[in-house]
Amino acid sequence: MVDIESVKTFEPLFTLEDLRRQQNLADLLALRRGNRFSVMPVTIEYYQQIIRLRSA
Repeated sequence: MVDIESVKTFEPLFTLEDLRRQQNLADLLALRRGNRFSVMPVTIEYYQQIIRLRSA
């Protein structure tokens, strides 16, 4: 079993299209056609890039 908890809320929330507009996230598994947008692994590099989107 894995325990998961939220550590940060993004306001406004990210949409799938917000993420698809980012060229540096093009290879993110969750953005590939046919994949379900639920729980997907994210590398630390992609995580940091996504966090920076809302910090900019």
